[in-house]
Amino acid sequence: MFNFFKKRIGLALGGGAARGLAHLGVLKVFEKFNFIPDLIVGTSMGAIVGAAVASKNFKSIDDLISKFNSILKSEQFEKLESQFLALAGDKKAKNILQRLKNLTKKIILYEKILNDSFLIPISELEKVLRLFLPYIDIENLPVKFATVSLDLNSGKRIILNRGSLIKAVMASCAIPGIFQPLNYQGYLLIDGGWIEKVPAISAKLLGAKKVIAVDVSSSPKKEFRELKSGISFLIYADEITNNELKNMQIKIADVVISPLVSNEVWANFRMIDDFVKAGESATFEKIKEIKKLFKKFF
Repeated sequence: MFNFFKKRIGLALGGGAARGLAHLGVLKVFEKFNFIPDLIVGTSMGAIVGAAVASKNFKSIDDLISKFNSILKSEQFEKLESQFLALAGDKKAKNILQRLKNLTKKIILYEKILNDSFLIPISELEKVLRLFLPYIDIENLPVKFATVSLDLNSGKRIILNRGSLIKAVMASCAIPGIFQPLNYQGYLLIDGGWIEKVPAISAKLLGAKKVIAVDVSSSPKKEFRELKSGISFLIYADEITNNELKNMQIKIADVVISPLVSNEVWANFRMIDDFVKAGESATFEKIKEIKKLFKKFF
């Protein structure tokens, strides 16, 4: 664990798949005002962005954004993205033939999920992460960092702040049903969003006196009349439960930044520029509160 007496401001970066690219916009504003958190904790996509920032392998956040853009165009990532979009439903299909093709692929993928324990080997995610994360143990990072995952064996939140940086991020991003769970440090780990979508509590547990949380998750917005099948009722009820849990958990945060990205498709990584702008705008809206927080501690 970190030194509980030295950690002052923690930054909790939440999960939200592609919507998590909004964290880059938040961090761009932090860089502009020289806001430097003592601790970064990430869940899922928040773990990916947080790990990249904590590693300090980039000259600036703009440099990091450029790196993300190049990775999103890489062969390794495009293999994952095509399956993500098929599952989420690619709304940019231009004609009925393309929509039919997408629907067929979606049916095939869902059938695979129903019959197999996972869709994509976790090694495929590792290939993408190795494109921009260093081979380093978390405790050797220049910035204190941790990820959050859910251990399927115990049903408990697992905070990883020691050991392989890439393994810790992989564990936090292992979406159940899509990615293979990760056997690591005696745990069977999946995406941290299933236990703590925005890791504000984990930041406190690691010693942060004050927490700035960034929530990029979606909120249930379907109207009752739109629900036509049993599975749609089940999914919607689960969304409500997860949203309520998240809302209770982030009450512990001192400042909550909420970029306007909840209506966007979780798999649409092509919208990185829009997500970054949303992150910037939401951070500027809370800039007075953030300045006050940092002024108090420095």
